Amino acid sequence: MHQEPKPSIGEASSNDPAFRLPGLDWMGSHAFKARYAVQPGVDRDFGTWWGPRHNQSISHHLATLDSPTGLSYAYDSTWDEYAVLAADVPATTVEAVMSRALNDDRHMSVEGFAGLMADHLAMSAPETQPTTHLPAGIEL
Repeated sequence: MHQEPKPSIGEASSNDPAFRLPGLDWMGSHAFKARYAVQPGVDRDFGTWWGPRHNQSISHHLATLDSPTGLSYAYDSTWDEYAVLAADVPATTVEAVMSRALNDDRHMSVEGFAGLMADHLAMSAPETQPTTHLPAGIEL
């Protein structure tokens, strides 16, 4: 796996091609396929213009056309590596995040895209509300 040089303090910038935000586990194709058991299926490609070098693609892998969820991942063509953005993600979530990303920054980092996806998933998750009433059958 590649190790990009870390910029010194004050030099770090998302516009710097050597700068990659931490958080994603980049791996070679064999490790990616072994770890995530990626089988033939349907991959929706969302373009290869992401990241500071405009060489990263984002895709959503579904087992079949009718699968409700799939694996969202990125591919870096320079390093020939993959990173999982989120697993078991509904296609509607990926499409909503993609729309927002295209409006915000067409060349955002895949780490930024993963962050948007995590935010979107957190907002759409059902919240557990604490109950303020006693269950039926309990008398005071």
